[in-house]
Amino acid sequence: MKHSINDNDLFEAHSAFHRDHTRLRTELLASLSSLPAIESSSRRVNGRMTWIAISATVCLSVIVIAWLATSGLGSRKVYALEGIQERFLRIRSLHVKGSIHRTLEINGEKVEKSIPLEWYAERPSKYFHSWNSTEDDGQNVRFRTGMTGADEDHSFFVSDDNQQVVRGKSDRLSTELKVEFLLQNQLVQQMIGGPTANFQLIGTEMMNGKKTNKFESLREAAHGQTRNAVWLDPITGMPVRSLIEVLDSKGGKIFSMDYESIEVNVPPPANMFPYKPPEDYHLVETEERNISFDVSSGGAGKDLSAVRYAFAIDRRAVLICWHHRVEGDAEPDPDIIPVIPELELQGDGGTENGKTTNRKCEHHLIQTQSENGQLWRWSLAIPLDRRPINPDEVFSSNFHFPSGSQSSDANYPLILTDEQLKNAISAMRELGKPVGKPKPEMNLVRLRWLTARYLSGESDDEASNVEKK
Repeated sequence: MKHSINDNDLFEAHSAFHRDHTRLRTELLASLSSLPAIESSSRRVNGRMTWIAISATVCLSVIVIAWLATSGLGSRKVYALEGIQERFLRIRSLHVKGSIHRTLEINGEKVEKSIPLEWYAERPSKYFHSWNSTEDDGQNVRFRTGMTGADEDHSFFVSDDNQQVVRGKSDRLSTELKVEFLLQNQLVQQMIGGPTANFQLIGTEMMNGKKTNKFESLREAAHGQTRNAVWLDPITGMPVRSLIEVLDSKGGKIFSMDYESIEVNVPPPANMFPYKPPEDYHLVETEERNISFDVSSGGAGKDLSAVRYAFAIDRRAVLICWHHRVEGDAEPDPDIIPVIPELELQGDGGTENGKTTNRKCEHHLIQTQSENGQLWRWSLAIPLDRRPINPDEVFSSNFHFPSGSQSSDANYPLILTDEQLKNAISAMRELGKPVGKPKPEMNLVRLRWLTARYLSGESDDEASNVEKK
């Protein structure tokens, strides 16, 4: 198994440089005392030349030491890829530009297509991103493109195919959560594409005018292999560029996503906030607010599932709101749960045969609410090993349907301030009405109390443990 480079390895490399520098300087100064006495005029000349050379060397050493002290290199932190999720929590904004490359087979011939990408997210409540979709029936391919975004006042959706812009009012909380999801989840996952422990340090490379450390990861997949490359600025700890390539069994490129330019803490492009539609696009104004907390949905046959934002509770548990129903059935009974998702944390369970393993979680059902004839359930996930949740761990919920199919969602649990977390829980609770056995109001205080009980191995009358994996 190859060793995964981390911060400690880089610190040790820099420490070795300073140790060698100190040793050489000590040897140099010690050599002064061993110089022979100066007796003749010719030896005086040679002696003076020797002293001049030594003095120049010592002065140069002093200059180097002074430069190191003033530049801060001696104490500057050097980052590896490990811990990148934590660093994304501290930035104000992120601007990404790049492209998607796809290889499609139409009528037996391979067709290459490149589509530009652009993302921007700024805390607390500004974002936009391009979107694209592909319709492929094996004979004809149609690409659709556009853009969507929001700020504190308005949301907008742009369709290039229809040359139309729909602009409405934004919901501040929904927009804030979307920004956090982009910065803590979507963009990080698209740049890294897997646990940081799977990456190896390849070497250094100049990228976008910066000296970067290049990390790569190669993973086996059903189609062949997936290769990830990240160029990391070791001083800021942030990526400068990232590339994901999907390869077939023969090494041919099926798909690639290249984030060619990644900028941190920069203002948004001009004319983006407030958004100004192109002059030849039709503008449709609406009073409807864009409110959404769902992050994924899926299904197989008549089984349908959906998941909303997952929240970290003091990094000791994960709060998840999820839904499952069978299409065509009457309003389900809250006391009957046909499919319960398996919950686990990916990426911090250690390694086995050179691959990262996952951490299983207990599933504690704490409340059910009815929304438009559908049941949404709130659950707390508690790691079985009781260790804290690492920011680099992805939380996954896996629905295994009776048909043998499954639907999965995998995202980092959002790490929010107490105020943000209280507002998010309250807003999502207000979407429906509690059903089933009456329970105390679900709020942050109670969630922390329940988390402490479950971590200590206790259970609660109002929230039973429905599954242990």
